[in-house]
Amino acid sequence: MSACRWHPTIPHKSRMSISFDFFSGVHRDPRVISDDIVYGRGSFVTDSLPTDIEFVYFVITNTSTNNIVLADFFLETGHSITPYVIWDLDLPNEHVHNRLITPSARVVIGFLRDLFTRRVLRCAAVQEPFIFNIACRLADGAICRSDKYELSTKYPANPLQDIDISRYRHFFDRRISIFDKELSRINEQYGTLSNYANLHLTLGLHKFKGEGCTSLWQWREWMPAATNLWLVGSFTNFKIDDKFAFTKDIETGIWQLDLPENALKHGDYVELRAESPSTNGEQVRRIPAFSKWVEQDKNVEEQWCARVWSPDDV
Repeated sequence: MSACRWHPTIPHKSRMSISFDFFSGVHRDPRVISDDIVYGRGSFVTDSLPTDIEFVYFVITNTSTNNIVLADFFLETGHSITPYVIWDLDLPNEHVHNRLITPSARVVIGFLRDLFTRRVLRCAAVQEPFIFNIACRLADGAICRSDKYELSTKYPANPLQDIDISRYRHFFDRRISIFDKELSRINEQYGTLSNYANLHLTLGLHKFKGEGCTSLWQWREWMPAATNLWLVGSFTNFKIDDKFAFTKDIETGIWQLDLPENALKHGDYVELRAESPSTNGEQVRRIPAFSKWVEQDKNVEEQWCARVWSPDDV
């Protein structure tokens, strides 16, 4: 049977022997923590949940001086002259139907908001926001309805509010923390994320005009821990040549090497040789961080090498 169907206004005379309340809150919300809450299927959670995972609570209070028996609990949308009744809310029947409510006592029905929103959205007539009346049919046939309530169906607002993802929350929190720390470092060191993303425009190999409009190569690398840095390649037979030694800017940690245009050509194989305190004077190989082209050796798979990539010069 469909969980939602068109239904004319139920013809029984209403009486207000019941008061209603509806609100969103947190798991084990202090407003209902002392109540015996009836949870929708899938909404009962024994573990603690993050405070940004919301619940919705329906509170039904017997305001009469007599016992009443709850026969049905349902919702009616407020978008149509003919109400759209949502009967099946995934509630355990044994805890709602024929439920005795003594005078001044109340029944609290709770749903994870994520699951409740999914359930409501199965009904084609539901619009944004979801406007509804809470309704109860009592055992004697009387119908009680609340005033209209409103709830946004745009939930979860972010992936962390999705109950199916909540079990992985610790992983996402850790990743978010790492991201926030790195973003803070980038902003502190480079001013903006855009500046950081555009480092390739100033670091690596670039051609520029020197004095007298002479074309020159400029190579810049950020290696603050290095004590010496050289460029080697097919043009030096991969041996260190002091003509290709970088100069370090101590304040920024950037090494710079300026070369005449004829020192490098398109397709040259290049790599860096670096010394630092951690290498104990030994020179280590490094692929330039902002290389435009890197190749793997066909015969030695672990061997990679950058190439000068300037096809416009060919």
